[in-house]
Amino acid sequence: TLAVLPNPNEPPHEGFRERPDLWGPFWIATTLSIFFAGVANYTSNDLETDFAYVGSACSVLYGSLFLCPLALRAAIFALNHKGVENLGNVPYFHVMSVFGYSLVPLLPVSLLCCMIYIGIVRWLIVLAGLGFSMAFFKAQLWERLLEEVQVVWFPLIVPAFQAAVFIIYRVSFLDV
Repeated sequence: TLAVLPNPNEPPHEGFRERPDLWGPFWIATTLSIFFAGVANYTSNDLETDFAYVGSACSVLYGSLFLCPLALRAAIFALNHKGVENLGNVPYFHVMSVFGYSLVPLLPVSLLCCMIYIGIVRWLIVLAGLGFSMAFFKAQLWERLLEEVQVVWFPLIVPAFQAAVFIIYRVSFLDV
């Protein structure tokens, strides 16, 4: 429930920091891949099932799951070469765990978008899910990223990946 209904006023869940869970994000990405493909096939006007959506969904979800922490590492590497000092350590698996769990709101978003066929309402549902996803990230990782790397724009890399996943979902898997 923490990922679906985050409370930014509560302190971060220490379990994510001490022992990042990678099974949860793996199963979330796998479940979402099936949901994405199912929603794309369900909402399309085509009467035949298109299994190519599964590969596309896996590419988006697993790609972002692995690339988001890499982007943070690349940003730290670039900041090191620019001479920024006192850069902390951002654990790869911790970021992957929090990012993976932040994708949980896509599950109810997918279910709602299957039931509602009005385009603007679907956009609002997807944006609301993105808001919940970003609230979870802010509650779990935002402060730590600001503490570790004292560059204002650095924590915005993760919400950029979150927004990309949600927008790709809306544009590529709904109303295809």
